[in-house]
Amino acid sequence: MFLGRSGESIMLRVESRQTHNDNELAKVYESFRNTNHKLFKKSEIQEKLLDLSFNQKVQNIAGMQISDLVAYPIGRWVMDSTKENKPFEVIERKFHAGTRGQGYMNYGLKVFP
Repeated sequence: MFLGRSGESIMLRVESRQTHNDNELAKVYESFRNTNHKLFKKSEIQEKLLDLSFNQKVQNIAGMQISDLVAYPIGRWVMDSTKENKPFEVIERKFHAGTRGQGYMNYGLKVFP
């Protein structure tokens, strides 16, 4: 985890959808936090990911709007990297890359199932 390089932690804020979607996301989040993974130990995840909370769209939070502008092109690229995606081309230059020329996958961009 990039956060592993510092003493920082993160509180996730997500835009609320329908209640059943929020509940499903909360279950996935808790499952992720409580499972050892190939790249991370459960204790490291729990230490870094402190909280998940849902915000309503009507709250019009600037950080959420910026996140949408970044997340949508990344999601489109993950779903089909063969299609033209100019916003992703701009964003991908910002990803942290490996030190040995490995690129940004699993360094600046991690895709979880």
